[in-house]
Amino acid sequence: MNRSAKSILAKKQAFKNEIESAFGAEKCESIWLNAESLFDEILVRFSDLAKGERMHTDNFIFPAAAIYLAIKEFDAKKAFLILEKVMKEKALQANAGISKMLKFLGGKTFFIRMWNTISKKKFRRDGGEKCDFYLRKA
Repeated sequence: MNRSAKSILAKKQAFKNEIESAFGAEKCESIWLNAESLFDEILVRFSDLAKGERMHTDNFIFPAAAIYLAIKEFDAKKAFLILEKVMKEKALQANAGISKMLKFLGGKTFFIRMWNTISKKKFRRDGGEKCDFYLRKA
């Protein structure tokens, strides 16, 4: 699956909104184009990663790194603050969704079983991951 940096970053609108808020529209476009360029370079440099790793690197880790590095060229402190703010918002959204699911009868048990199954499929040695799974029975 060859996706471009531009198409992946198009899904990172929360970052772009924060950059525009901090720097204005013109500088935001410049930063965003630089992030796309940096991200393209990263994708080429790490093109040999296993498919299981690419799910994390290409959709989350590498875009965030490229965005951070592009912002950092203008203002290192703002780069950190923008990433921190967007990542915190994303984590709170994920937490809200998981919390709702856990409120259902049997939700915690279901979640643990589901997470265990999904984790073993997504994070396996043949996908490039090196994980040990520990599941404690309650």
